[in-house]
Amino acid sequence: EATVYEIEVEAKDMGSPTMEEHCSVVVEITDVNDNAPEVILTSFSSSLSEDALPGTVVAVIHVKDRDSGDQGKVQCYVSPDLPFQLRKDYEHQYSLLTRTRLDRERVAYYNVTISASDLGSPPLSRHTILPITLVDV
Repeated sequence: EATVYEIEVEAKDMGSPTMEEHCSVVVEITDVNDNAPEVILTSFSSSLSEDALPGTVVAVIHVKDRDSGDQGKVQCYVSPDLPFQLRKDYEHQYSLLTRTRLDRERVAYYNVTISASDLGSPPLSRHTILPITLVDV
């Protein structure tokens, strides 16, 4: 996306008689992909019961990018190897959910990396790690 400004310029000399001229200058400013996405936790529970059902919300995440156009559009990912998944709730909001049943005896602690990438060329990314401890029942 570009922002366009039109500036009227007037020039006068100091002669006698005074000579003057007018012109318009058009300035177009195009945004470049210079801002990485921001990941903001609006809700997060770092402890989770091992008997939490699939689909249990663990965190609510807000993402934003100060760039405009595609460079400001953000997509979020989490590793498919983990028992967690992201659900896009709104344009800038995701929920981190349990994807499968959990077993504290197998894995007691997770570091879940949330990756946010914009659609710029080249894309910029930011990663946030959420530490989650499973509570035994």
